[in-house]
Amino acid sequence: MSGTRSSRVSACLHERGEPAWAAATTHPMVREIAAGTLPHGTFRRYFEQNVLYLGDYARAIGLIIGKAPDLAAVDVLSRFLGQIGADYAALVEETTGLLDRLGDPRDAVVMQRLSWIFDTSTRYEVQFWDMAYGEERTGLCALPESSRT
Repeated sequence: MSGTRSSRVSACLHERGEPAWAAATTHPMVREIAAGTLPHGTFRRYFEQNVLYLGDYARAIGLIIGKAPDLAAVDVLSRFLGQIGADYAALVEETTGLLDRLGDPRDAVVMQRLSWIFDTSTRYEVQFWDMAYGEERTGLCALPESSRT
């Protein structure tokens, strides 16, 4: 894999997905939450949609658990089902470690697919946040064209 200096899948994905990641981490919703200035109505729209999303998210994790390669992976992934109010940051770190353990950053085909998944899921997250602002702000933080492939 030319141009990538890291031997960890997560670091490679972060490097390749920098434009998508920047759009997500600088999104107005993220900034307003951090500053404590997110309007109540915006948060309410986000929360209402997030409640609907969580059911499908739990089912998707269940499907992933069914394909886990070993019991250690099953253990890490199954804890996502009960992640609301727990130490989410530690669980994300542990899951990132699982990705690094199971993935091979030298496999160009796998890395291309994982990069697409990373960019697509990040783009959906940005669109989810845009939705909270209502239709008039849709596309507020559209990703660069190069990140959409």
